[in-house]
Amino acid sequence: MEGCTSIFKYVRTTPLRVTLSMVSTLAITFACHAADATQDSGSSAQPTETSQQSGAEVSDSLDELLGDTGSAPAQPSQESSEPAQTPTAEAANGNDALVPAPDAATLSTIPVNVPDANSVADQPKKQYTAQIEEIIVTATKREESLREIPQSITAFSGDALEKSAIQSADQIVRMSPGVNLMDGGQQAAHITIRGISSGQDANQTTGTIYGNVSLTDPYLQLVTLDPNPFDLKSVEILKGPQGTLFGAGGFGGAIRYVPAPPVFGVWETKYFAEYTSVNESDKGAPIFGAALNVPIGTDDTVAMRLVGIQRRDPGYYDDTSRNLKDINKLEQTGLRGALAWKPNDAWDIKLLYIYQTMSADDYGFADNTEGRLSRGTTPIASPTDNKFQLGNFSVNYAFDWATVTSDTAVIKKSVIFEKDQTRVLDPGNLLTMLGITGLQIDTVNETKTATQEFRLTSPTDSDSPWKWATGVFGSTEDYHAVIVVPATGPLLPISLPPLTDAILTPDGRIILGTLNVDAKVQELALFGELTRQLGDNWSLSLGARAYRTSSGGTVNNVGIAFTGVDPTNGTVVEKGVSPKVSLTWKSTEDIMSYATVSRGYRVGGVQPGIVTIVAAGDAPKFFKSDSLMNYEVGLRTTWLENTLHADLAAYYLDWSNPQTRVFSSKDGLSNYFTNVGKVAGKGIEGSIEWLPPIEGVALTFGASYNKTVTSVPFKLSDSETVPTGTPFPQSPTWQTATTLAYAPDVGDWKPSIALTHTYLSKAINDLSTKLSIFGYQQFDLNLSLINPTLAWLPSISVIGTNILDERGITYRNGSAAGSATANFVDTVYTRPRAITVRISGKF
Repeated sequence: MEGCTSIFKYVRTTPLRVTLSMVSTLAITFACHAADATQDSGSSAQPTETSQQSGAEVSDSLDELLGDTGSAPAQPSQESSEPAQTPTAEAANGNDALVPAPDAATLSTIPVNVPDANSVADQPKKQYTAQIEEIIVTATKREESLREIPQSITAFSGDALEKSAIQSADQIVRMSPGVNLMDGGQQAAHITIRGISSGQDANQTTGTIYGNVSLTDPYLQLVTLDPNPFDLKSVEILKGPQGTLFGAGGFGGAIRYVPAPPVFGVWETKYFAEYTSVNESDKGAPIFGAALNVPIGTDDTVAMRLVGIQRRDPGYYDDTSRNLKDINKLEQTGLRGALAWKPNDAWDIKLLYIYQTMSADDYGFADNTEGRLSRGTTPIASPTDNKFQLGNFSVNYAFDWATVTSDTAVIKKSVIFEKDQTRVLDPGNLLTMLGITGLQIDTVNETKTATQEFRLTSPTDSDSPWKWATGVFGSTEDYHAVIVVPATGPLLPISLPPLTDAILTPDGRIILGTLNVDAKVQELALFGELTRQLGDNWSLSLGARAYRTSSGGTVNNVGIAFTGVDPTNGTVVEKGVSPKVSLTWKSTEDIMSYATVSRGYRVGGVQPGIVTIVAAGDAPKFFKSDSLMNYEVGLRTTWLENTLHADLAAYYLDWSNPQTRVFSSKDGLSNYFTNVGKVAGKGIEGSIEWLPPIEGVALTFGASYNKTVTSVPFKLSDSETVPTGTPFPQSPTWQTATTLAYAPDVGDWKPSIALTHTYLSKAINDLSTKLSIFGYQQFDLNLSLINPTLAWLPSISVIGTNILDERGITYRNGSAAGSATANFVDTVYTRPRAITVRISGKF
């Protein structure tokens, strides 16, 4: 036990370079073992020149001996009566080629010992022939092998996610270097790909796509929806701009959830139940999920798939001011129904509906940087509640020359949260002395989006050198937001009817201000992508999206805090073309290199920020669209009979007019959207996936280096200028992810163990406060047991996350330098060590 403790202490303090050294050492050890095994196998099947000569010499000697002895039996000599020596370890490992033993019946008169029938030389070697499975993705809106696509994509199968008890996006992105998630406490997550981030509480730069439907609001996406990954076919992380095929919903990249479709002619049920206990939490929490596939009718042309999940996460933050424990408990309910009809080989019709709610009792953050999971600065709770619904109707008809697709979708989303701002706006507790218990911001965001896409795609099974996809896309979104800044606690001894909506609530609370946003965003686009095979080794892809966006509406500020601030009304109309060019060269069947240029964009619009008269001169009335150019080269290689994949990609990013959110230091309340200067990013990503010649062993390793900085100086506000070379928010320099797994066959049983290590270097939270975030490592452990021969028997898993109980910082917010508000800091830590017991099965 002391040895294990010493190792854990060593790992806790291991810097990145030592971690990489450990991985390299491990890889070399496996490589040596693999080389020995390969040489042994190869020497047995194909003797070397030396062994062939040795065999010929033995054969000649035997012929000569037989010729001299005639038919008389030879008498064994004293020397030949000694037992034959057992092959040494060196010989068994292939250092010396083994010569096959002669046939005992033919050489019965020769004075040599016949090897025992059970000797090592006669035993057949067990060959381990596992290969890395091919992954098919539809990131290009066509089914293609991931390794044939000239862009960086990380894909996880649904089965792998379920086996690891993955329940949220933060657990997914942690396994993809170059991608990170800044967790704002509860449902305020921001995902960044390759360092392209607008900072905390700003518009999203990473899209969320479900099937072929974008869930990303084009105008103002403050919260990343987090669909539960149960019963998915796969999750794809698309790195780099996806503007050609996914428009404004894939600015810096996208996370794409691909649901498992209904299966015709098959009854199937799958289920899971798990219980999670978190360190620092008084109570654990259960999660349940089930999926049912139902064939309808007798001709196997109609099928339905129903999925349900109920999730509870235990809280682990305490509020000392209110004497409450585990305040950040979370509950999620998800339902999904899919209906598929395929009357013949040409038609394929699908209907999908998703409903998901997620609520939390309070925001999960601390008021310190020492790792204590508690705070005493929030006299009132900050509950959150969000809900989204998706309806998708898809019709496909396959001609001989193309497939025609119609995708119709309607998305409804609502996000409601109350946020305690007492620590920000009342540093001296003056309001408390007046009987006001706290200050908060109440926010309601509602959107309704309708999209329609028609597209043509070339057949996937065609031998033609041409591959293509083209279509037309239209969308319209209605956005409505109400932000109220009330002071909680009655100012009058009795309740009164509202004197005015801008001053008092019905219970006598004063309203400091109300912000109303009503906006409409529309997009119309034509897109296409064409690939031509050039000879046997080269291919060229050309794509573009021509678009027109219209974003406008009314923003009205009323109340004491907004005295003197005029309403804003107007529309921003923009047009553009997002190109994409890729050149691919396959020097061999197992080595592919590519170069890609792509562009992403986002829409602008009317200013939706909270702006008081104090900061009105800093905030623009409208913010503009921004664009991102990506220049990428990559290499994909396959080795050792498809048991080793080694990939590398390098990129340069040019971000023009970045949208960002600025928090004013003048009053502590004002914050607004604006465009600032230019940003440049560059980086390298590498990954290795290896199945050594040891049954059940698998190793995956990924690493990324990124540097995203401002490329020109610009004014962030009247009081602050950002110089060239300033790191952009949420862009760590280094990330690594390593998993070593072992899953041998033990009779009919298959136990498995997997150890995962992830590392994330430091970054800053935003340009205003420049507080340090990230800079931590984490270890996870997964143990499971399954019997594949007994379909009715559930598998059981024990999963430990953050097993060393690290306190990594995933989010920080605080007062900016020179701020007129209180000196405060909010810190969100990684979840403490959690142990999950899970049973799952299907029948």
